[in-house]
Amino acid sequence: MVHPEPGSKRHAVRKGDPESPLYWVGNDEDWREVRRRPRVALECPERCGVELVSVENPAYLYAPRFFRVKPPRPACDHWEPPPGHGGPEGPQHDWLKNKLAEIARSLGYTAVVEHWRTRADVYVESSPPFCLEIQLRSTSFDTRTRARENHGAKVCWLIRDSLNTPSANEALTRAQAVRFQVIDGSRRVAQPWCDSASSVVSGTLRVMVFGTIAAAPRPQDLLRRGEAWFRMDGYLDAQQFLDEILSGRRRPYSGPGLGLRRAVWALDTDVADYRAFTKKMAERQASRPAPQQVQARATQSTRSGERTGDRPTARTPTDDRARAAIREQAATDLTQRIHQIEDRISELTEHKAKLAATGHPTDGPDRELGKLTAQLAILRRQNAILTERTAAAPRPPPSSPPKADPGPMSVPTERSPPANRPWWLRLLRRRNMSG
Repeated sequence: MVHPEPGSKRHAVRKGDPESPLYWVGNDEDWREVRRRPRVALECPERCGVELVSVENPAYLYAPRFFRVKPPRPACDHWEPPPGHGGPEGPQHDWLKNKLAEIARSLGYTAVVEHWRTRADVYVESSPPFCLEIQLRSTSFDTRTRARENHGAKVCWLIRDSLNTPSANEALTRAQAVRFQVIDGSRRVAQPWCDSASSVVSGTLRVMVFGTIAAAPRPQDLLRRGEAWFRMDGYLDAQQFLDEILSGRRRPYSGPGLGLRRAVWALDTDVADYRAFTKKMAERQASRPAPQQVQARATQSTRSGERTGDRPTARTPTDDRARAAIREQAATDLTQRIHQIEDRISELTEHKAKLAATGHPTDGPDRELGKLTAQLAILRRQNAILTERTAAAPRPPPSSPPKADPGPMSVPTERSPPANRPWWLRLLRRRNMSG
C-alpha cells in the first residue's frame, strides 16, 4: 500500500494537556516520544474529541508513520494530510521541512510543519507570517502562492538546484523563490536523507540558497562602467537568509528598479546604498557641460581627375565654415572624454585608498590607473594641438545676404558677333553666305 488510511493524520497533541506540543510524524524526536511505553493518550490538534493512536506500518511506502483514528469515534476533517501536489513526498522533503523548522525555531519563531490551514510545508509565525515551500518537482507556483497569500502570509519557494522547468524559472524571475543545495563541512553536496544518521547528528550540514540573492559590492570589487552594481553570484546560508526575510530586512525587489534584468531578494540597506550611489552619479553627470551639437554639413572631396576648365574646384566660404564646425565639435568631444577619464581616475584613487586601509592588494587599481594616466596625457596633447590649429585657422567671411531677383532679362535686338568660335565653324558660315 502507498497512501495512509482514510481519516488518518500526521499531527497530534496530548489528550487533555493544553501545554502539549504539536507532534509531527516526520520528526524523529516527536515520534520517539509518542511511541515510548506506556503509550501517551493523543487526540486531534483541534481538540474536537477525536482520539488518535500512533501507527508505524512499513507497508505504506510514502507514509509509514501516521496517527489512526481510535474507534468507535468517526474521523474528523481537521489536519488532513496534504494532497501532495506534484507527487508523494519522500524522505528528502521531510528532512528539508525538519531542517527549515529547526532553523526558524532557533531564530526565536514558532514554526509548524505541514500547516493545516495554509497547506504550507513550514509555516512561520513571524510578522507577517511566512510560508516556506520546498519544491522538488514542477508545480503551479502562481496558483499555490495566491492561495497562501489569501491567508495573509508571504511565500518563499525553495526550489531544487537541478529543477529547470519553465514554471520554476518563472518563479525565480519574479523573486518568489530561491534555489537551494545541501552541503557538508567540506562544502560538498550531501544527501543526509540517504546517508547514515551520523552525518545528520554531526551538525556540519548546511542548506545554502542562491540564484536570486542580490549582494552589495565588496570593498575589493572594482565596479566598471556598464556593469550592474549588485552581485548575483553568491551563496547564502539558509539560516542567515531566513533571519533576514523573517525580520523584514531582506525583501523581493523588481529587477529594473535596481539595474537588473529580473527580480531579486535584496537587503533594504543595500538598496538604500544603491540609490544613493545612482543619485550621486546623476548629480555628477548633470554638473558636466553638455556637448554642443553642431549640425555641420560635410563637404564632398573632389574626385581624382575631375576638372572644371582644367582647373581644380575652388574652396568656398561654406567649406571653411564646415571645417571650423568640425574642429569645434572634435574639441568638445575631446574635452568631454578628458573629464570622464579624470572622474574615473578620482574614483580609482579613492577605491585604492580604501583597499590600502583594509589591507587588501591594490594591483588591479594600480594597473588601470597607469593605463588611464597614459591615455589622459595623449588626449590632453591632442586637445592642445587641436586648439592651436583652431586658433590659427582663418575665420571664414560671413555669408552675404541673398541678392534680390532682378526680374526677367531683356533680350538684345542685335545679335552680338560670335567670339572664340572654332575655325571650321567660321569657314562653314562663309560658304553659306556666299551661296
